[in-house]
Amino acid sequence: MQGVRVFEFDNKGMLTSITQSPLAKFGKDASWQLQGGTRTDFAVRSAPASAAEAGRDSAKISINPITSLRWPTEISAEMVSVAVLKPERMGTLDLFNYVRHLNDNGQSAQRYEIEFWKKVFYPLSCLVMVVLALISIIYGAVAAIGSSNLLRLVAYTSISHFGFMVLGIYTFTGAGLSGSIFYMLNHGFSTAALFLVLGFIRPMMMGSWAEAVPFGIFPHLDWTAAFSIRYGNLFYNPFHMLSIVFLYGSTLLFAMHGATILAVSRFGGEREIEQIVDRGTASERAALFWRWTMGFNATMESIHRWAWWFAVLCPLVGGIGILLTGTVVDNWYLWSVKHHVVPSYPAVYVPTLDPALLGVKP
Repeated sequence: MQGVRVFEFDNKGMLTSITQSPLAKFGKDASWQLQGGTRTDFAVRSAPASAAEAGRDSAKISINPITSLRWPTEISAEMVSVAVLKPERMGTLDLFNYVRHLNDNGQSAQRYEIEFWKKVFYPLSCLVMVVLALISIIYGAVAAIGSSNLLRLVAYTSISHFGFMVLGIYTFTGAGLSGSIFYMLNHGFSTAALFLVLGFIRPMMMGSWAEAVPFGIFPHLDWTAAFSIRYGNLFYNPFHMLSIVFLYGSTLLFAMHGATILAVSRFGGEREIEQIVDRGTASERAALFWRWTMGFNATMESIHRWAWWFAVLCPLVGGIGILLTGTVVDNWYLWSVKHHVVPSYPAVYVPTLDPALLGVKP
């Protein structure tokens, strides 16, 4: 270690000495060996030397050269090497020891604590996502096997497909990520084609128009409402509501980001990666605009994270709602009324009583 300066204080917090050395090496006895340099001692005298110095402390300064000095301290060589590294590149154990060292010395360790807990919970979150993906794969396959409705069969197989996509992403390999991306594209086109066949072409060819999606806005809304009633009043499913929020939220975030990039393109906004790593004029202007309009920053990096999480949570929350429908909850409207999510329908008509219950004979 080069350019070492050691400051010593007394019990009153007064500086007593400064030791400067151009080079220090860590010895075998858990101490630092200072090689060369100077030591400046401050001999503080509380008693005044004259009437003019009354009420003030005075000190005698002496500067002495040193050839070698042993410096016993708890600062190890590992701590020094850790201090020059960024928290993102430090190991979990190194972060833990360095946080303890900073806390013991009354220094701020928030940045290192955040990175430490991120490294601790990151493997756990990955494990949870893998377990959810496996559950999605198995449940979707089993539900699809037992389904007699073709539309439901396609929907349940989509749950399994999403599980495979998530599993590929969390392999953290280039092949896994590429496979998941191609899987998403393949699944999107194939599922859209299947629903087109089952919802339009098949009913048209077989004449079973009742199963087809109608044309026009209001007929389509009526069909959607009938579909909701048929499958457990899914519009009252809170997970369906959250899924729609995340769907439109991710769309809004991506639209915000695209519009911002276009607005600051003359400042280099299209070079997003460079702006994230080394923020330039475009990134700063975009963040300033969103801080003025929304009250908080939306940087090149943070808006990607928000949009990514919204896009991931949309199918995840929707899948949870599908899993609970028919297994835990049969009718989401009755569930919502019971838990005071929605009001019950008002009694428009006077309830009729069964004459047999009143003892009236025909």
